[in-house]
Amino acid sequence: MTIGKTNSSAIPSIRLALVASLIVLATGCVSEFKPGGNSNLILPDEEQMETIHRMDDFDGTSMAAMTSLTTAFQVKRLGGVEFNGATLPLVSFTDGGHIATQTGRPPSARLLTGNASNRTEGMSVAVYRLDGPGGPQRTGQSDDGILLGRNGNQNGFLVERPNTDGSRSIGMASWIDGNIDWIIDDGNVNAFGWVSQSGRIVFSSRRVEDSNFVIAVRETDGSRWDIEETLPYTWMFPVFEADGQSIFAVRLGDGYADMIHGSLSSANDFRDTMKSHRMSNRTDATRVSQMVSTSTSGPKGNGLVIPWYSYELGRMVVWDVDRLEVQLLPEGSVSAFPMDTKRNWLVTTGEGLDRTALFVSDRAEDRLIDFPWLARHMSGNQVFIIEPLDRVIKVAMIEFGSATE
Repeated sequence: MTIGKTNSSAIPSIRLALVASLIVLATGCVSEFKPGGNSNLILPDEEQMETIHRMDDFDGTSMAAMTSLTTAFQVKRLGGVEFNGATLPLVSFTDGGHIATQTGRPPSARLLTGNASNRTEGMSVAVYRLDGPGGPQRTGQSDDGILLGRNGNQNGFLVERPNTDGSRSIGMASWIDGNIDWIIDDGNVNAFGWVSQSGRIVFSSRRVEDSNFVIAVRETDGSRWDIEETLPYTWMFPVFEADGQSIFAVRLGDGYADMIHGSLSSANDFRDTMKSHRMSNRTDATRVSQMVSTSTSGPKGNGLVIPWYSYELGRMVVWDVDRLEVQLLPEGSVSAFPMDTKRNWLVTTGEGLDRTALFVSDRAEDRLIDFPWLARHMSGNQVFIIEPLDRVIKVAMIEFGSATE
């Protein structure tokens, strides 16, 4: 298959170490972000909650300036944990809050795209409890050779294990101690799993000797079914929408990629309900993995939307399946996290974390924090956010005090 190669000169310069490393992983070139002493970071140094708004020319005083969206919120620092400098952690509010990180050296592009490499020496997964009296406390550490998965639910988070025979297994790890139950371990290459709140898992699967992935589903009773593909496509990076009844997935062809949405009641239903949008006309599996590295579906019951990073446009975009249209997020945005409706997003750029409201033909932006923190998980009006610094991830929690509509 002839595929356009990643050109390092075409990759944007992003002042954010973690997201930059994800976006330029294929080239080995990482733009490093180090906070400066004169920044306008608003997060308080104290452990207690503090009600704040966006502060202009912040000098440590209590003065606050209201913005056009009048977003009121509180922030609490939770401390820092170690990670490998390249892999986004998974966070949960379960049992006081936990975070799972990838430790050791960063995974190669081959590992990220599901190739049958088993070179995972020095890589493992660590679990931390976030509400300890002295900050995050490590409560579990996996064996060597375990890769952190793409998401989790209230019961645990997904991990993957490349095996010496070329196959790949998917497991569910405990938020409490990191213990793993290997639930998809059938001799195939199984990768890119995504678990719904009900426990359904959608993933990509292929035989070791094959090159193209198909979409597979593991039901809550342990049964499995596949969506077979007769054309030379490979299906990667599936994501359940919030209700767990349909999925988004990337369909990769000969140098191009489409985002696909379809119902997941059966293979035939998926084909009958498929809708698509062209993501790029010149891409490959490595670049696609970077484009969707922060993607997650929109909020439950508020429409079918999903964001991804567009190299061509140099920003995050949001595909609205109901309206069959794509809306642009701010230039230079590298992450977009859905809030309470499909038009409310927490958006990260190189300059900061913004709340962005999308309208039919316009958008409004409200700067919350003047450093590029990333939103990772939301429960009610609380959101876990992270800031990558070298090999340490700082964790904080935002609590919104007023409606975000």
